Amino acid sequence: EDDSLYITKVTTIHMGNYTCHASGHEQLFQTHVLQVNVPPVIRVYPESQAQEPGVAASLRCHAEGIPMPRITWLKNGVDVSTQMSKQLSLLANGSELHISSVRYEDTGAYTCIAKNEVGVDEDISSLFIEDSARKTLANILWREEGLSVGNMFYVFSDDGIIVIHPVDCEIQRHLKPTEKI
Repeated sequence: EDDSLYITKVTTIHMGNYTCHASGHEQLFQTHVLQVNVPPVIRVYPESQAQEPGVAASLRCHAEGIPMPRITWLKNGVDVSTQMSKQLSLLANGSELHISSVRYEDTGAYTCIAKNEVGVDEDISSLFIEDSARKTLANILWREEGLSVGNMFYVFSDDGIIVIHPVDCEIQRHLKPTEKI
């Protein structure tokens, strides 16, 4: 009735140019561009990998969003751009982190962060470097396949990685007589 265009539940399929023509005056028109922003959604792969020292390793981060997200990588919480070397390189607009010859010190939790104007998303890819890569990889695969090998926790530090196999874990909460849950 008011010669307006209303779009409810706007999605990306509504993106584009919308032109309004004045009735009886076809030379009078106005064009509006509808841009729909979408927060980033990412996925890293592989989620975890075990490598022997000296081989190459790649960690990839697939990011989607509008506008296209900017990707950054952290290793154990520290921006990898401050640790760039001949061994470490960012490829494909930062979506791939490549280490040409891994060392034990490269073991860590690598976080891919994707940001755009409307949001942020992050995911972690774990890299394990040790001499017995086959054993570590088997444990990781068993865990991913859901087979019962017990709970494992990985703790990353400057000294390397600690794998903790808890035997018993108990959490207790003691309530005071006046407390209520």
